[in-house]
Amino acid sequence: MNRRTFISSCTGLLLFKISGLSATKEHTVSFAQISDTQFGMANVDAQGKLSRGIRKTIYPLKKIPENHYIKEFQIKKAEKEIENCNVCIDAINKLKPDFLFVTGDMVQHRGNEQELNMFRNAISRVVKSIKVYYVPGNHDLSGRSQKSINSYIKEYGYDRFCFLENGIAFIGINTEIINSKKQSLCDSHFEWVANSLNKVKSAKQIFVFGHHPIFTHDMNEKDSYSNFNKTERSRYIDLFNKFKVSAYHCGHTHKFDIVESQHCCKQVIVGAVGIPLGIGATSGYYAKNNWIEISKANPDCAKL
Repeated sequence: MNRRTFISSCTGLLLFKISGLSATKEHTVSFAQISDTQFGMANVDAQGKLSRGIRKTIYPLKKIPENHYIKEFQIKKAEKEIENCNVCIDAINKLKPDFLFVTGDMVQHRGNEQELNMFRNAISRVVKSIKVYYVPGNHDLSGRSQKSINSYIKEYGYDRFCFLENGIAFIGINTEIINSKKQSLCDSHFEWVANSLNKVKSAKQIFVFGHHPIFTHDMNEKDSYSNFNKTERSRYIDLFNKFKVSAYHCGHTHKFDIVESQHCCKQVIVGAVGIPLGIGATSGYYAKNNWIEISKANPDCAKL
């Protein structure tokens, strides 16, 4: 079996191609990933001022006059968010992957019909041959209860998924449940993930999708808004290692990163399609290509 995997990524759009060469024919599976379209995050107030919370997050290290932000991001309501998303979707349509995975925070304000309509209109532009799958982000669930999950499912159809394509397994998880600290929900979800992994354990490769990173830098880092809490982090790392998960794909931080650790599978954190956060971060409007190859000798460990 000769397998080569390539990733073409920008901070808001990631393309992944997987090939399996058998004695008779080659099977190829490709997918794109986007995250944090988050329509509504860039809204400005009646005076045209950018949200103070966003302003502090984008430039935490220095003070810049309000009008500089407005000039730099050219934000007028959600026009920039729509533009960024359309650019990404145009690229996806041109590349024609088999699947598009959207890893959460589709809108800023859960249940807001105006923002949901912007997302629905944007995603409807994806060509019909590309199958789209979603996982929820923290802005998509109104609380961490079964009631809120049911509301999300009413909009998107499901809050998790598991399927095989040409011997490649794809699993989507609900990281809002993982961080809920509601033990019954956490245990039920963990059991579902474990059972799903067991069902696809014979797959050539396994890819898992969620919204939050398992950890952002170090598996022993403190609990935060941006990672799994330590208890859940530990048992998911053990579970992913047990089933030799090839990579975990997520978003949430609004900044592209690849996190590698000897203790855990590779994490690919895709930046925001909408508003980037942090010094140096860019949105999906700005393409930055990185090629990653999974070698024949070590097919479960991609290297830059």
